[in-house]
Amino acid sequence: VPKLAALALSFFGIIGSGVCAIAYPLLRGRLAALAPVIRAPTLVAWSMAPCLSALTLTGFCFLPLVLNLLGWSPAQCSQDSLSHPHFCSGHPHLLLDDRLAWGAFALGGGLMLFAAVTQLYRWLDARRALSALAITSRYDASRGVHTVASHVPFALTAGLWRPEIYLSSRLVASLPADMLEVVIAHEQAHARRRDGLTQFIAGLLSLMHLPWIRRRLLADLALACEEACDEVAAHHVGDRLHVAHTLLTVARLFSGALPGQALAASFADGHVVERVESLLADDANRSYSR
Repeated sequence: VPKLAALALSFFGIIGSGVCAIAYPLLRGRLAALAPVIRAPTLVAWSMAPCLSALTLTGFCFLPLVLNLLGWSPAQCSQDSLSHPHFCSGHPHLLLDDRLAWGAFALGGGLMLFAAVTQLYRWLDARRALSALAITSRYDASRGVHTVASHVPFALTAGLWRPEIYLSSRLVASLPADMLEVVIAHEQAHARRRDGLTQFIAGLLSLMHLPWIRRRLLADLALACEEACDEVAAHHVGDRLHVAHTLLTVARLFSGALPGQALAASFADGHVVERVESLLADDANRSYSR
């Protein structure tokens, strides 16, 4: 049964990733037209599609066996079915020999192990960075953020289960109070939405996608999360143009930092052009994530 299950998971995963590779580029334009608060969970579902479809279809194939174990249906194949290959956990040798079965099992297990180790390494690396930030930061109770003494401008939300907001002293000193309010509102939206956890799960469960589709999906998801938080900040201050101006101002501060110094997931770390265009778009039906 494990060998046949590995083969089924691999087969359905390949089929699912192939379907997504064809469908996603065709539907990407329509997805981009959705409000960010709707687009983000839709992209999470897309990222998990091959993995979930493989698990669902494999479970469906083994449903007769499960029902038989529960005493709800017969498990025996008809005699006629024994003369040709068929999907049956009781007669896997009719479908594949042991070498192919163990090969599929090893390939599936290897990919799952690689995915788990990769995500664990990234999580541990993030934990080390978060510990360093926590040690060197000072909590600002009036703003509800941690301030880090650093000449590099950054504003980020770190943590999966209990996200915390970190601002550099350079950013706090460089921005006027009204712009700093925009940055904090944006980061608070990340914390409430738990975007870090969402993107971590999407990254783990999207490994069955073809690499270029996976990169595009995760980049589109990151943009959707940023735009959703921009919308929250715009709703908070009541001025979309001011949020766009703040985004450009912080982006200019980033441009003055040395390459590689700015921390990932910062307020203006990426997609600046797309986010400014979204903020300036005239759309009366915007949705806000609170």
